[in-house]
Amino acid sequence: MQHVSTKAGDAPRRRLTPEVRRDEIVRVGARLFGANAYNSVRMEAVAEAAGVSRALMYRYFPDKRALFVAVVTSLSDEMLARTAESIDPDAGAFAQLRTGVLGYLEQYEKHPHAAEAIVLGVGSTDPQLIRRDRHDNERLSELVVGRVCAMLDIDRSDKAVQLLPSVTHAWLAFTNEMIRQWLIDPNLGRDEVADHCAHALLDVCGRIPGLPDHALTLLTDRS
Repeated sequence: MQHVSTKAGDAPRRRLTPEVRRDEIVRVGARLFGANAYNSVRMEAVAEAAGVSRALMYRYFPDKRALFVAVVTSLSDEMLARTAESIDPDAGAFAQLRTGVLGYLEQYEKHPHAAEAIVLGVGSTDPQLIRRDRHDNERLSELVVGRVCAMLDIDRSDKAVQLLPSVTHAWLAFTNEMIRQWLIDPNLGRDEVADHCAHALLDVCGRIPGLPDHALTLLTDRS
């Protein structure tokens, strides 16, 4: 395979398809944004770490904000997939919800500076990232509704389930705020956040009118 040189440290650069090259830059960006404060990350450093020229770097991402949006998108997809995979469908409702929240918190711990930028910094003001957050909430709401129906053994067509999407959207807002407080307050523990969030959704679901008795019984099991 041929190799070409780049000004970024004169390192050899493999010939990759544009899609693979872009993904590689995003992976490097995720590592740097995760380990450093947003304002301290320089596009030149990303290009050097990715083994590409600055000119090629800017062809893929015209500025740092565009790269960060791509990094957030990649991390969001990874977090959603890993969270879904980590949940044991045979566990109780409380355990499943708690595991799901812990999955997100663990990913934020792996990328602390990126988490801070997403939740407390540029992510809270940038229009593209705000749209991305809304899109993620829609996907998460759909996932949670499906999980709750499966956990409580109720059909999606049941009249009581019609309120569930609104309930899950409100719960996601609560959970996002709990995560924000967790990032701000070092005294707030990860397990404590997961417990509060899991209890909150089950408590609210228990107040949905029309749920069958067996579902209400399952909601009271917090093991």
